[in-house]
Amino acid sequence: MPTIGRLLAAVVAVSLLGVAPPSAHAATSPPSNDVAVTLITGDVVHASHDEHGQWTLAMQPVEPTLPAQYAQFPQRHGDTVDQYLIPAAAMPLVQSGAVDRELFDVTSLIRQGRDDAHSDVLPLVVDSKRVQVRKADAAASWKSLAGAKQVRLDGVSVPAVPKGPDGATFDVTFAMLDRHGKTPGTDEGTSVVVIDLDTGAGYFQKAGDTVSLPAGRYGVTGSVWSGSELAEVAIPELKVDRGRTVTLDASKAKQVRVSADQPSARAGVWTSRVLNRVQPLGYFFTYVTMLDPRFSTFYATSQGPASAAFAYADNVSLVQPGLEFWVDRPQRFEVPANWLYGSPQPTGTGRFDAVFGGEGTVAELSKVDAKGKLVVLVLPGSTPLDEVIQRVANVKAAGGAAVAVTPSVGRPSLRADVPVEVPVFVVFGDNAQRLVAAAKAGGLATEYTARTASQYRYELSFPSEGRIPANLVHKVGRADLAAVTTSYYGPTEEGTPSVTASVDALGTQIGTVGPILAGPTQAERVEYFTPGNWHLGVFYGGELFADIALAQGKSYTVGWNKAVAAPSLAGTVSDELGPNHARVWRTGSMLDVSIPVLADAAGHPRDWSSPFTVDTGTTSLYRDGQLVGTQNVPGRGVFVTAPFDRAQYRLTTDDTRDQPWWPTSTKVSAAWTFRPTGNPVLPLLGVQFAPAVDLRDSAPGGGDFSFPVTVARQDGPATVSQLSVDVSYDDGTTWQAASVTGSTVTVHHPADGFASLRATAVDQDGNSVELTVIRAYRIGG
Repeated sequence: MPTIGRLLAAVVAVSLLGVAPPSAHAATSPPSNDVAVTLITGDVVHASHDEHGQWTLAMQPVEPTLPAQYAQFPQRHGDTVDQYLIPAAAMPLVQSGAVDRELFDVTSLIRQGRDDAHSDVLPLVVDSKRVQVRKADAAASWKSLAGAKQVRLDGVSVPAVPKGPDGATFDVTFAMLDRHGKTPGTDEGTSVVVIDLDTGAGYFQKAGDTVSLPAGRYGVTGSVWSGSELAEVAIPELKVDRGRTVTLDASKAKQVRVSADQPSARAGVWTSRVLNRVQPLGYFFTYVTMLDPRFSTFYATSQGPASAAFAYADNVSLVQPGLEFWVDRPQRFEVPANWLYGSPQPTGTGRFDAVFGGEGTVAELSKVDAKGKLVVLVLPGSTPLDEVIQRVANVKAAGGAAVAVTPSVGRPSLRADVPVEVPVFVVFGDNAQRLVAAAKAGGLATEYTARTASQYRYELSFPSEGRIPANLVHKVGRADLAAVTTSYYGPTEEGTPSVTASVDALGTQIGTVGPILAGPTQAERVEYFTPGNWHLGVFYGGELFADIALAQGKSYTVGWNKAVAAPSLAGTVSDELGPNHARVWRTGSMLDVSIPVLADAAGHPRDWSSPFTVDTGTTSLYRDGQLVGTQNVPGRGVFVTAPFDRAQYRLTTDDTRDQPWWPTSTKVSAAWTFRPTGNPVLPLLGVQFAPAVDLRDSAPGGGDFSFPVTVARQDGPATVSQLSVDVSYDDGTTWQAASVTGSTVTVHHPADGFASLRATAVDQDGNSVELTVIRAYRIGG
């Protein structure tokens, strides 16, 4: 059996795929139900699932300056379907058996409590010896496992891997030609992924390897790369009925180019996928390539006939770069750059003359004129962050105005007190070396442009079935797209929102993966989408969701996070009791409750499946005044009560979020009284307020103020027989009745402060709701 030591040299190139996406307004907050899982390779997988139970996995590579390739696929273990993610660097080791694939079963690791929130170690068995690997040291430990013949997760029995049908196997060698028609050289990395289209079994190797395959149908994807240039070749369906050599020819690959009609929107996230449908099992095996629209060069082609089991897609999110860093003299070129964590981040455009400062020691800096200049430093990649900060301090003491440091200094510190006093650009890639050479030569001038938010956003999806299309150049204009005027509400205390998007295509949902892009704060912009059924998400102290069908040439409006945040009964949800059912429904003897308590004014649900950790609250059910049960989760509960008859039920929930960054809807409570009907969708009433607040969620002070109130019934139209609304300006200590005329509420505001709202509604069948929202919206400045 190959040892990890012998295989590491072969796969190290697999992990060095080129230049990773630098910051294009990367969001600072993950999705609200984000679960981080550090793999044995040191890569971090962020797993989240929507309210319909669909898992999304995205990899944060251990090398943040490099893009990544990985395979993602489901695998059934009894009644459970697990989601695997295997980084390209680990694929040959998994194939050889040196590394157990269960180390990459992300959902199983979460079930076992081995996610990062619950455990900071990976318990391993390395050649029969038990070891504990700290997750913080996983990347270094991965490289130090040389000589090990088998590595597996401690305490886990390994499920059976799907095997091909019994019978003869055939030796197939997968050769590869690079973009120049030559066998890849030692400076080029390769990988070949082979998927059995009938069993889902996966085989991972590098070009030139031979693998024994049972007779059958296979999807094959091969990659060859050099630096930031990557070429991909796919065989949609390969019939294996004899031994042979199959050559993947990247010289036929065409460059993939995606651009919009706004030239400055050239940064963002680019995800390319090859999908092989495992027909009997009805799922896709997905090979993902994460790229940077600015700095990655990508080529793709397919060879052989088309196949119904094959699909390919490019998804690109385009925005203006959050940071552009240029060498302006002696020759202009762009250098990939991010800010060092804790660095001052000036906005706008600035210029620096630059000098070379070696490693930034006091002795080296004493030999250069650093005053008022940017100082270029070259540090070992293993330099601890604290030492990097000390070298930056040395530059400032020498009179330097800014620093450019290479290579990447690893993952950012989580310390909030990092004393970085001058702007620090972390630069990487081939052009970083050109920057260093220019600094050493002298006469170097640099320029940067930094933005807090992008004026533009494009969400572009180009799926195709059967084979990789011949035309891979996509230049889209606004006439080709749907225009969505998007408003981002909310006080600055909540921080910068993050945005996500996926679209229905190829029998699944596809979107970009990798860095989550940031949206603007308290702003409105027009965003453009390729036509389709889109699933949008925005993170504001929990992820808000919206499903919207977008047509070419049409215009739409969406408002996110607008006050008042309150419970919503709109839409459907999927859980272990059933798919796509109402928020509150009965099935058998069970009452299933899934209410997003902090939905925004438009009714966009704020993720309830994993309540924000700072929330406190309960959900309770009563039958004829007797408590059936209480669960300590806002808006969520499953209660057993039999029989469901015409008894009177009362469902209550409350949610308190007492945090300085969450100034409105700080305490929300609701109580529904109802009698079940023959419909499993229960007759609950919902109340929503929609005051005309500004983008800060503030309303004018010092006068009368009117706004709409709506009452809807979950199981059909509501005929309201009674509606009253009260307002409080002292956080609910005292209340006064508001004027309600039809569906309009009128209150009289003080000059400033907060308005709290309380409503009671009753329908003609006697069902009622009582809703209280403390600090529903701001008043005045």
